[in-house]
Amino acid sequence: LKSDESGYSSKFAKQLGTVHHNVYADASLFKTMLYDFVKYADQPFAVPSGLGIMAISKVASDIGVKVLLSGDCADECFGGYSWYPYLNSSYSKRNESNSNFLDKEVTFSNYGIEIAERVDILNRYTPQKRALSWHYYASELEKDKLFNKDFFSNVLSSERHFYDFNSSSLWSPEDFIAQDRNFYLKNEMLQKLDRMTMAKSVEGRVPFCSQEILQLSDKLSYHHMVRNGETKWLLKKAFEGIIPDEIIYRKKHGFNVPIDNWLRNEWSDLFEQTFSSDSKLMTLGIINKKTKNVALDMISNKDKQNGPTIFSLVTLNLWLENLL
Repeated sequence: LKSDESGYSSKFAKQLGTVHHNVYADASLFKTMLYDFVKYADQPFAVPSGLGIMAISKVASDIGVKVLLSGDCADECFGGYSWYPYLNSSYSKRNESNSNFLDKEVTFSNYGIEIAERVDILNRYTPQKRALSWHYYASELEKDKLFNKDFFSNVLSSERHFYDFNSSSLWSPEDFIAQDRNFYLKNEMLQKLDRMTMAKSVEGRVPFCSQEILQLSDKLSYHHMVRNGETKWLLKKAFEGIIPDEIIYRKKHGFNVPIDNWLRNEWSDLFEQTFSSDSKLMTLGIINKKTKNVALDMISNKDKQNGPTIFSLVTLNLWLENLL
């Protein structure tokens, strides 16, 4: 129910005078889609919201719709993610080398930690580690505990992607947002949309990813994107009077899938299958016997969102067992 936006969408569709279709999804529906999700990703891919895109695309295909418009890229171009208001925090001015927090492995998804302390800890990391921790779920320490050390002894840290973007010891708020635009947008959001719409022979188009919008976003300052804690400030102002304020200024709500809860309940058999002694992950030596206990602790920890991390192992195992 927390993810149900049908009331808003139905009301706005009525104002526009358009034919509207609600797509209702649950753990059972998405579970039946997992094989196709892994298959059409054409590579190990673990973005849970892609299941929602696939579900919508199926309904679109069934009713004869050939093209879907997506709002992807608006967050990366106009500053929409929930951590962006904290990018200009005064904590980032502190001397990182004297920090007592450098040995803590915290990401923005550690919701059990008060936001002020969470931001304080993250802003004491190097900019590259901070960029990873703002946006992504698993820390390097958690990855080290999940995977078999012998198998991954030569694997490089994910922080390298952020050093490749900017190796400087000082990032501006615009740098963090530009890195999301440069890396996250094309490797996750656009791939998810393209692959999951084409899986049902539907074309997904992204107006906010037009060349003109991308060129504009490169020129925007942080003040244009986030103002007084309001994300996507410029974009919202541009649409005032066109889209109702109750939609423009409602709290941001991503295309969420409650993976943590499902893995503890309706999808617990997938969890058991993934970490069983005869799973592909285990027989190939990617994980070991201790991994299951680590994963159990992670999905039992209600102070942090770990479901997407464990889901990546579930989908990797499905891919190895069925499509390799």
